Amino acid sequence: MALRKVQGTFWSFYAQLYDFIWDSPVTRHVSAHIAKVVGTPENVVDLVCGTGLFSRPFTRSGAHTLGVDTSSTMLHRAVRTGRISEPQKANAAATGLPTGKYELVLCANVLHRHPEPEAVIAETRRLVKPGGHVVWVVPSPGMTRRQVLVTDLNTGRPWASSLTAHLARTAVTLLAALSRVQRTSSSAVLNGLHATAAKQRLPIETAPGMSQTQSVMISRAPDK
Repeated sequence: MALRKVQGTFWSFYAQLYDFIWDSPVTRHVSAHIAKVVGTPENVVDLVCGTGLFSRPFTRSGAHTLGVDTSSTMLHRAVRTGRISEPQKANAAATGLPTGKYELVLCANVLHRHPEPEAVIAETRRLVKPGGHVVWVVPSPGMTRRQVLVTDLNTGRPWASSLTAHLARTAVTLLAALSRVQRTSSSAVLNGLHATAAKQRLPIETAPGMSQTQSVMISRAPDK
């Protein structure tokens, strides 16, 4: 119980810095590419939505976007910024949401931090509507904070903003370790994702040319 409280405090703290760190040209480029590939779904669920950065283009295009997270602070910010239509506080591994309802299930930068990544993948399969899309975003294998800084600079983020975000990422990484927040390597996550998705009949395509820091995988669920 004490550890859960410490970790809850960590996520509340992270929510205050999240947009400053991650609302960057790279994130906007990746989310725009996802929107281009999957089209204009009407019902979207974003598992561990954070502050709603990946839901944003769908909400703006008129979709109903349901943001799921265990952090009330993250959900509050996602609603306040208008990036999601509706919040739900729930575990991404067992949301309790209706089966096969959503034309798009987003799962961005979740699996490497979740204690049950296979259960989250199975939940994405359960939630997606036949013929709908599931999108996973995972930090690229071998990604370092320095690479993120360089990518920010190379994609037009101002120098001062890039450097301050880099320092904030470093502080968050240290606090996550002190709070014993789980971190699974990207290679292990990707291997598990491909294996579990195959069991769930979710063929995966890797979106090329996204960035050095983000691996994007998109799956279209079988029609039946």
